[in-house]
Amino acid sequence: MAAVPEQEIAYQKAHASDFNAGGLSAFCIAGEIIVVVAVLLRVYSRKVARIALQADDFTLIVAMVLSVAAVILFDVRVYHWGMGRHWYSLSTATQVKFEQIDYAFNLCYTTGYPLSRISLVLLYHRIFVQRWFRNICWFFIAVFSGYMISTVIVDSLLRIPVRAYWDRTVTPERSVDLVKLYIANAAFNITTDSILLLLPISIVWQLSMTRIQKLGLTAIFGMGALTLVASIARLVFFYQVRTEDISYTLVPIVWWTSAELFLGILCPCLVTFRPLFRSAHSIISSRFSTYRKGYSRSRETNGTASYDASGRKQSLHKNSLAKMRSKNSIVGGGDDMINGGGGLKAGRGRGRGRGGNSSDGEDEELGIVFMGARRQGGYGDGDGDGGELVGMERLGGVKKGTYRNEIECVV
Repeated sequence: MAAVPEQEIAYQKAHASDFNAGGLSAFCIAGEIIVVVAVLLRVYSRKVARIALQADDFTLIVAMVLSVAAVILFDVRVYHWGMGRHWYSLSTATQVKFEQIDYAFNLCYTTGYPLSRISLVLLYHRIFVQRWFRNICWFFIAVFSGYMISTVIVDSLLRIPVRAYWDRTVTPERSVDLVKLYIANAAFNITTDSILLLLPISIVWQLSMTRIQKLGLTAIFGMGALTLVASIARLVFFYQVRTEDISYTLVPIVWWTSAELFLGILCPCLVTFRPLFRSAHSIISSRFSTYRKGYSRSRETNGTASYDASGRKQSLHKNSLAKMRSKNSIVGGGDDMINGGGGLKAGRGRGRGRGGNSSDGEDEELGIVFMGARRQGGYGDGDGDGGELVGMERLGGVKKGTYRNEIECVV
């Protein structure tokens, strides 16, 4: 490391009261709360859709835990160990603690962010069944795994001996240029995030869906663009970092690094919230229907009014109304209702038991809505040779011979 000019040191000590990390702690805490809630909603969404937690869910949970650890380290640095202050205005003990926390944070970030990307790719692998697409997913899983392992090793051995990372009185035998390393990592994140943003969108527009449904899915998958924006901003601010005043000039990077980490976990969660919206819509509709029925019964109890051919208002007593309903049921109205109810029940039985024919219908047992295309008979086996959207996949542990469409049920 080059010698720092005396003028620079004097300037930093003269401006010891400068602080540029205001609001950083609140931002990190608020962002982490949103991330934790999103992951919990994702897990609950799986329960609502009756889907067991898969590898992508567990991977994202681990990434969330690492993000919690990163936020704790953020706050400790801001409140106690000099983040936002000029480097040479800090005591030697504070400088050591700052570098130790930075060392731990780097390990959390270089593990947590790649895990969030691996979780997203695992989700893509599960909901899209095209063989070429799944091969690409496996390729990216290998790339992110290799990136995670390599960056953890490099960050662990940035300086040899390791103690030289936080103790500047120790002369390192070997060291890595931190700014160049951070720029290389940011460039990798931008490149891979761009590819992951475009891959699912290209598949969505090949599905047998309405344009509105395609636009909706495109918007959901397109939320990954927010992570891309954070990565680009992080790269831009890296060029403003000065190692001689690392505690002060690193603050903008911390803002964008935390945003990138939070969005990297949040965006894969948003893709899985559809069963929650469907369940909420069903509950609200059911309660509104119950309210309307109660209101109608209240009006019938109090009597209702009708008009004759001449336009004069006539009062229809509740007993007369009851007699008319009874008469209609004897004449044939009741039989029609019974037959209708029986036909509806039989139709649902065919849809669940034998695969049957369904078009824009809902399987109440699994809570799956089949949009658009009509399906008939046995569904596919999950390898892409059945179903008209992206293929069907067997839903284990529910009922033998029952299948689900992943793009409908998961997304």
